[in-house]
Amino acid sequence: MDKLDYRPYRKTLDLALQAREEENTYAVEDTIFLEKTPHYDQQLGQVGGAQVLDLKKSPEGYILHLANQAKNNLQEIDWQKRLRFMQLSLGRVLYSLAFNHLLNIPTLDYHIHDQHGQIVLDAQDIPFRSLDQVESLVNYTVLANLLVHQTKIDNGVLVRVGDYPLQKSMGPHLVRTGEVGESRIFDLKKVDQGIEISFISGQLAHENYVDLAKTMDNLAQILNCPVDKVPSKVKQLLLKKDHYRSEVKKTEKSKQNDLAQKLMAQASDFKGVKVIYKSISHVPFNDLKEASAQIMDQDDYLQLYGLPSPDQSQFLICLSKNRNEDLKEIYDGLKDSYKLEGGGNYLRVQGNVQSKYLPELMEKFLISFQTKIKQ
Repeated sequence: MDKLDYRPYRKTLDLALQAREEENTYAVEDTIFLEKTPHYDQQLGQVGGAQVLDLKKSPEGYILHLANQAKNNLQEIDWQKRLRFMQLSLGRVLYSLAFNHLLNIPTLDYHIHDQHGQIVLDAQDIPFRSLDQVESLVNYTVLANLLVHQTKIDNGVLVRVGDYPLQKSMGPHLVRTGEVGESRIFDLKKVDQGIEISFISGQLAHENYVDLAKTMDNLAQILNCPVDKVPSKVKQLLLKKDHYRSEVKKTEKSKQNDLAQKLMAQASDFKGVKVIYKSISHVPFNDLKEASAQIMDQDDYLQLYGLPSPDQSQFLICLSKNRNEDLKEIYDGLKDSYKLEGGGNYLRVQGNVQSKYLPELMEKFLISFQTKIKQ
């Protein structure tokens, strides 16, 4: 296999164009543009001052579809996009090598997008500490400025970085790792094949770092602390927030416990069943639901609550878990007569009813339940 001279830094190519029947479409023997593949987005540019809209491979070379008529044969790439592509492409090679070297995890697939790169790894999980190690090795390899060899094969190239194993790739690559610049992983997620890692390299990583630095500076001013103290300061605030939430939950739980105790103290007895029958207007519905759930854990309680409002009122009816009477059956029997909106199960039903029917509905529920006990 011969060494392949991709001339990765070539920005122009002057090669004869052959006009096709389709308007602004030309055939050319070779091109410096890259067609779309399963691994890469298109890399286009201009021909004779006209923007290239599409590129397709043909038996004789390539077919170029332009936005306008070409004024001459000169192909010109968008150098910033090409450089970004090469930084991401070589960054992909370095990440694949690092995951294989450090964690013995092979790369199953990859794709280089315009703004980031992705690799799919043959793994079910990767600890975040291992990601830090991989990222450190990649950036160490970048700083080492190792030579990148490229060898032609039938469907792409074999890339060798220093003494690392060969990696199969495509398209032009930078000739030294130092040209990748900064690189970092910014996302990890599970996919059908394994774990998908997203990363940025080169100018994209630098811009991201600058944005992060600005954010850290802003946080330092807001928190009134040095930049290097921002992470610990944020951690302290998060701990305080978690503690506050915990205290709020404790307070809410205590209120709900007190409410449950008060409601149970007001129960009346009917044939061994303790009945709580109340109209409640000044208790949050969520607190009432939590309190009623606590009471349901106690034996032999029937709870009937009406929450009146001007037009549509709410109702909540609960039965202790040790009982086998069916509240849903009672609800279904009353649903059409009172046009109830809601539902539930044999132990708990809730919903809405026109306010004028609320007292009558509550009474019907109680009578129907008492009838079930008598049976």
